[in-house]
Amino acid sequence: MNTIRKKTTTKIMALLLTLALALSLGAPLSAFAAGSPITGNEQSPAQASLTKVLKLPEGTTTPATTFEFTFTPVSVDGDTTIAGTAPAISSDNKIAIGYNSADTAAASNGIISIPKETSIFSGVTFPHAGVYTYKVVENPNTYAIADASKEQMTYSQAEYEITAYVKEKSTDSSQLYIAAIATTITKNEDGTTGSGDKVDPTPGGGTGGSYSALAFTNNYTKTGGGGGTDPTDPTNPLNSTLSISKAVRGEYASKTFYFPFSISLSAPSTLTTIPAFYRAYVVEDNDTIVTSSSNADPSLLAVDAGGPYIKVSTSAPTAVNLKHDQKLVFLDTPVGTCYTATEPGTAGYTPKVDIVTNEGNPVEKSATTGQSLATGAQLVGEKTNSADFLNTRADVSPTGIFIENLPYIVLIALALALLAGFVAIRVRRSRSNN
Repeated sequence: MNTIRKKTTTKIMALLLTLALALSLGAPLSAFAAGSPITGNEQSPAQASLTKVLKLPEGTTTPATTFEFTFTPVSVDGDTTIAGTAPAISSDNKIAIGYNSADTAAASNGIISIPKETSIFSGVTFPHAGVYTYKVVENPNTYAIADASKEQMTYSQAEYEITAYVKEKSTDSSQLYIAAIATTITKNEDGTTGSGDKVDPTPGGGTGGSYSALAFTNNYTKTGGGGGTDPTDPTNPLNSTLSISKAVRGEYASKTFYFPFSISLSAPSTLTTIPAFYRAYVVEDNDTIVTSSSNADPSLLAVDAGGPYIKVSTSAPTAVNLKHDQKLVFLDTPVGTCYTATEPGTAGYTPKVDIVTNEGNPVEKSATTGQSLATGAQLVGEKTNSADFLNTRADVSPTGIFIENLPYIVLIALALALLAGFVAIRVRRSRSNN
């Protein structure tokens, strides 16, 4: 009888011990469920990666830089007081992802997104089985900017918590492996409080993805050209970021007439703050700034250290007038700016424009005499960007007849003469018959 009681007592104690163990693991299990865990086994432990996404406008050379991410231990087995016993992620709890000018990708809507991924727990040795939680953030200002007026790098303010569930191997209790990894977002890219939503840190993106969703996105923008400040410097063809020029040709072409233009600009979306306008100086062929009320409405004119300029809006078309051998020179449009220059038609003039983007081969567009001509949407690259408009006026005879139209006029006159002759013959025949 005593033996039966002892066996019963032993079973009850074992049951209570199991229940107590389950209760003690209750908190970690709740975290496990909330963190969208990815699981593994002894042969193939769970893995996680961090993704860096660098966004930059089309036409921009990727800067050579290294981005850093810090992992701060939060807790071990839910206890924040012993967080310091968690193993370091690398020697200093940081991992890095580097970029250089060879890194690029196809553009979408004028923006290039370059993702890179690196493993998080590779090479990390845990001291014992348990649940290890870390906070992950990106370190700001790791890219050295020489001139803040010509470059801008915005850093991700996202923050994540990542938890590794570490077990002993069934075949060898001295060996450990990561059985599961759970990740949540605690701060969004802009630094606002995160929703705590699940994030899938699977390397390669797991099902339906390409990269780990534990991601940090940075935006990079730079001003192209030679970085100069003088729009009249003839020794530096890269001094301007964009130039739009006007010329006329033909003995009867007016070199004093101001031809109207409509200029539309849109800044790249990678900028955190879109300026209301960009500065454009009107420069003549002798490299003199001549910006005046003849070139734009006085309300659009201003003066800075470079001289008088036109405020060309980034939100609506700006009306500009240019005469022969004048050009509109921009110094501050960032790479990835989109522009369209449109010239309304002028009677008697045949327009064409040569467009150069990022020092590429010129692309010619033209229209018929008296018709309007537009560049279409064009991107500003790092190197030479220009739109050179040329209007050709046909020679005019003293009678006011355009010589280029003379063959057509002769044909029309000949046709009229033949018609008159035909009518005269019919009239004579009619009279003779009567």
